[in-house]
Amino acid sequence: MAEECRYLIKRVREGQSVAMQSHNGPCPLLALCNCLFLSQRADPPAGIQWANTQQLASIVAEVLLARGQQSPSDANLQQTLSDAIALLPSLEKGLDVNVGFSGPSQFEFTPQIALFDLCGVRLFHCWAIDPQDPRTPTIQKLKYNDAVVRAKDDTVIQTWLEETGGVQCTSYGLICVAEQLRESELAVLFRSSHFSVIHKHQGRVFNLVTDVGYSDSEVVWESVDGIDGDSSFFTAKFAPFVSEEEKKQKKALKNDHQLAIQLQRAEEDRASIKKHHHSQEDDCTLF
Repeated sequence: MAEECRYLIKRVREGQSVAMQSHNGPCPLLALCNCLFLSQRADPPAGIQWANTQQLASIVAEVLLARGQQSPSDANLQQTLSDAIALLPSLEKGLDVNVGFSGPSQFEFTPQIALFDLCGVRLFHCWAIDPQDPRTPTIQKLKYNDAVVRAKDDTVIQTWLEETGGVQCTSYGLICVAEQLRESELAVLFRSSHFSVIHKHQGRVFNLVTDVGYSDSEVVWESVDGIDGDSSFFTAKFAPFVSEEEKKQKKALKNDHQLAIQLQRAEEDRASIKKHHHSQEDDCTLF
């Protein structure tokens, strides 16, 4: 019997909490819920430290039902919402995503992808080809599934997938995400077969840190700076995170600096006293 997935609820700031991931996996349900939590369109289960998949799915279902209540006579919408709610438990294990290489918002439409739109959350990826790349005419019209099939007979496509498939990301794709993401917007980014919450703050894109290993840490956000993994951690208020060890080191350096200043001043005082003493001796010999 498979172990039930559980998600630790972490309070990140006054009135805001997120669910943390205690197991490996893509978990688009977690990302979708955290978008709803941070935008305060939904609240985590009250009075508990850990939530399960059913509880998270119920939270998204309530958001979808609330949308349905706005248009009760729209039969098509009601059916779409009903189908979407039925899909929610399956999101725990992942989501089949077929990205289009022409831009970060290009996906093959599926009922699962529609879930994000129904919840008012935009979905992005960063696996897009730069228009300046000479391979663009071949690559930009493809989606991933088509590219995999055609790569067997096309070295251009095969090379592109080999170069970019490891991280499912390009520098151009990240630039496009940063440009298309609105200031203060919460969205979901699909990257390296993983779904995560992204947020734009003062023109910079941040990724929500949901690894349960950071549940007791002030770390909440991680900067999205490039494809090489070179990033920095930030607090809930987007201040650079400083670890306790770094704080101790800075305090020690500050103490050392203050001690050096005190020693220098003491040396200067001794030199001044010595100079004054010699001056008095010289004055005595003049008389």
